[in-house]
Amino acid sequence: MAAKSASYIKGVGMVGAFANWMIPVAAFASITDDPSRINPGMTSALAVYSLFFMRWSLAISPPNPALFACHVANEAAQLTQLFRYGKYAMSDKTEATPAAVAAAPSEQKK
Repeated sequence: MAAKSASYIKGVGMVGAFANWMIPVAAFASITDDPSRINPGMTSALAVYSLFFMRWSLAISPPNPALFACHVANEAAQLTQLFRYGKYAMSDKTEATPAAVAAAPSEQKK
């Protein structure tokens, strides 16, 4: 019975690790999206979350380098997104972003 329980826990841990990698994958996939769509509050929360779990992944016994790598990737992705949002927020916001171009009525020359 104990072996079956250990197998179940390892399987759940594997699914959890895979799901955890989806956070930085999603952030890197949206690197070229319009920066006006970035939620700075959520992005900041994810950056802080990754900082805590980077530390935790090394503090547990045995240390978990795969989890550490996942959170390093997520930290890099979230900080990149925050930098993009900050650059956008500090700009005059009149530049042609993809969302602004799509929302603007087309001007036709006669």
